[in-house]
Amino acid sequence: MRLLLVEDDLMVASGMKLGLTDAGYAVDWVSSAERALEVLAQESFDIAILDIGLSGMDGLDCCTACAAKAWLAPACRS
Repeated sequence: MRLLLVEDDLMVASGMKLGLTDAGYAVDWVSSAERALEVLAQESFDIAILDIGLSGMDGLDCCTACAAKAWLAPACRS
């Protein structure tokens, strides 16, 4: 399963990428919502994990933009 990780904290992203890769996921990592939108416009992913506290466009706005373009299925959030 191919996963896009959107996280601006290098330490958090490194740990998450390592754990997800060890669990068998193919992980691509970007550090901003804006970059995530660029990547999603050109590549296909099974799932995305978005940090809601990103600087600039936050993860919730990115999720909304992705759903509007049908790049990702709607997400559960709490």
